[in-house]
Amino acid sequence: MFSRSVRPLLGLLLALPASAQLGPGTVKGFSKVSQTQGGRMPLLDVNDQLGRSVTNLGDLDGNGVIDLACGALGDDDGGLDQGAAYVLFLRGDGKVLRHQKISALEGNFTGDLDESDQFGRDLNGIGDLDGDGIPDLAVGANYDDDGGINKGAVWILFLNRDGTVRQHQKISTTQGGFTGVLRSNDEFGRSVVMLGDLDGDGLKELAVGAPLDSSSGAKMGAIWILSLRSDGTVARHVKIGQNQGGFTGRLRATDWFSFSLAALGDLDLDGVDDLLVGAALDDDGAVNAGAVWILFLNSNGTVKGHSKISNVYGGFTAGLLSPFQFGTSVAALGDLNGDGITEIAVGAVKDGDVGSQRGAVYVIFLTPQGTVGSYQKLSQLQGGLPLRTLDNWDWYGSALAPLGDFDKDGVPDVAIGARNDDDGGANKGAVYVSFLRGGSTALTAAASATGLGTPAGGAELERDARVAWTAHGIGAEPDGSLQLPGEDLSSSELVFRLPRPAALAGRSAVVRLVVAASSPGAETLATPGGLLLDPQAILGRLERTVAPGTEPLELAVRLPRRTEGTATLRFQALWLGGEARFPTDAIELRREP
Repeated sequence: MFSRSVRPLLGLLLALPASAQLGPGTVKGFSKVSQTQGGRMPLLDVNDQLGRSVTNLGDLDGNGVIDLACGALGDDDGGLDQGAAYVLFLRGDGKVLRHQKISALEGNFTGDLDESDQFGRDLNGIGDLDGDGIPDLAVGANYDDDGGINKGAVWILFLNRDGTVRQHQKISTTQGGFTGVLRSNDEFGRSVVMLGDLDGDGLKELAVGAPLDSSSGAKMGAIWILSLRSDGTVARHVKIGQNQGGFTGRLRATDWFSFSLAALGDLDLDGVDDLLVGAALDDDGAVNAGAVWILFLNSNGTVKGHSKISNVYGGFTAGLLSPFQFGTSVAALGDLNGDGITEIAVGAVKDGDVGSQRGAVYVIFLTPQGTVGSYQKLSQLQGGLPLRTLDNWDWYGSALAPLGDFDKDGVPDVAIGARNDDDGGANKGAVYVSFLRGGSTALTAAASATGLGTPAGGAELERDARVAWTAHGIGAEPDGSLQLPGEDLSSSELVFRLPRPAALAGRSAVVRLVVAASSPGAETLATPGGLLLDPQAILGRLERTVAPGTEPLELAVRLPRRTEGTATLRFQALWLGGEARFPTDAIELRREP
């Protein structure tokens, strides 16, 4: 044992959630934004369908709170269903402080829209494309008729701080330098997402979906990866579809591959960001049950590998029915449960649950290979939504937008669209700014320098509290194993020793200690990512940056006197260094009667 004066000490407060079923990925609260709720909302008309698309713009007005953009594809400014986008400036509670409409008649937008263009069918905050310090916005208009009926288009809007448009650039078969071949009814622009600079050449890549592309089969769908110049024009492009762009997955007619898109981040840790793709009409297991594809990308925008999540692939056991349309919307949320891997959310707007097509969102806990470790459903029956939140035909899950840690509780949050919500009139639409639960809320670092004082936000623990535990090793003790060097397991303080993995010798690293509840006799888990804890049972984590030369690291963990009925706790650590992940073995502590 190392002396307390030299080893790093951290205090942890372990506490079970109030309700065992409300674990990571469930909703602890929300702010509904609609015609009748959520602050200073715009005047919406019947069938505007606010919430068919929603995106995180970043802090556009500089007040320290992120802002949203939402599409209203059925807006009639200038003509029937020409569409509109709303910039919603948010307060810290998720309600609307003020708004700015962008349409044929408002917001200083001078682009030429036609009837039924459905400007705003999808949109995406693309960061500061032109380098003026202000976030910009890409807006899809999938029924635009440049060069042919419903070929589709994308508008790049360079914004002012007040949400108005400073200038714009249209990308279509006739404008913006795009030389890809679009056909009538491809609906280019039904989905759009910024990936960032994949190849490091200074040009950002924008992924645009054309889900009715029929070049390889009727309405199979395709994705265009566009390299954008700072003025919004296209420098080059790559197409991904059936037997195109390196994609070797099997698509079928009317899958609508690319109905939704989301930037996934670098899931496989190869230095290139990856792409999440919805195929809402995929028929795996049931007609139009839907599916999601994870595309592992090369730096040139082509596909080097893929993983499919559906009724029959990827380890997904939800049992999707016809016509749930799983994959209507997709988003990468961030790490909810502390295992170092981002969670994804997938909308299924025609999931019936306790009614007709109320809609649902599935929060999926991924493995590094892009398969399903576990999932949490958000619907009228599951995931923490209050009773009578949703009505028939709301289509909850129409759109998804990650919000980062909006409410500052250490857990990622998400905005969820419900395009057919009837607040104030039929299909005016709504967006739920939703605050999620996550494992990290259960662990709180102590405020004192020694780690033995008062936990932040809580009362001081009893220093003489004693609970008897027995320890059991789980796993094969890989490099960087987790150890309990002390023999006294009846103290309220337990010391874990974490030898540094050999691959991280002489380097700074991050170590993350994760704890999960378990039950006696639970079978040992072993996910492809090396996680030996049930992702749905994770209570929390503590993260620490470790400087070179700290050999080995020791963490002192303080346990409360009562563990809310938990008979077993399982601990595992994860070392993170650069692009490498080193999970340790696990230690299970079983409370003695």
